[in-house]
Amino acid sequence: SYKPNNSIGGKRVLPPVGLWVYNYRKPNEEGKSPGWFYKTLAKEPVLVSVVNPEMRCRKLESELFGNGYFHATAKFGIDTSAHDNRKAGIIYYIKPGQPFRYNEISFAPPVDAVDTVINSFQPDLAIKPDDVFNLETARSQTKKITDRVLESGYFYFNQANLKYTADTVRQPYKIDLRIGKDIELTPNAGSKYFIGEITVRVSGEADTTVLQ
Repeated sequence: SYKPNNSIGGKRVLPPVGLWVYNYRKPNEEGKSPGWFYKTLAKEPVLVSVVNPEMRCRKLESELFGNGYFHATAKFGIDTSAHDNRKAGIIYYIKPGQPFRYNEISFAPPVDAVDTVINSFQPDLAIKPDDVFNLETARSQTKKITDRVLESGYFYFNQANLKYTADTVRQPYKIDLRIGKDIELTPNAGSKYFIGEITVRVSGEADTTVLQ
């Protein structure tokens, strides 16, 4: 977030002394070192190019998308000062639209043991019908489902092995969600691992004493 020069609470309420010093006391000669007065008080101007409003609009749209506003749009306008053409304000115009909500949430029918473990998470799923889509919630649920599969012995199962199928066409602004595993699993992701031979190696006298 960029604030105007000499601003309090996001608004300029004091004379921009630091900006004046920067503009009018800046050393022009090459190799000349700025003095103490300049170093102490000078403040560089906040430029529109530095703020990059176009990038901020894309960021706003991305944030809104992550909170269920899939059709959100953001644009900006530059409001130049009538008294000084070097001063400008940026106005953002945001049209969020209607948020998307979950309609039906289901788990894919189990065909193997991994599917059974995934389906066992259904009572604990934090996503419910009529909830507005939230990307962070979806990510956290993906991690929790993956952790449950890992704890069941599927050592190489990872989040990429889960598959979410979302239908947003059947009803306007509604999401029909199906949760299951990807058909094409990564190598060994569907293999269950068990504890094999356990070996204890004593490497020092202190360890030997403890074992005795």
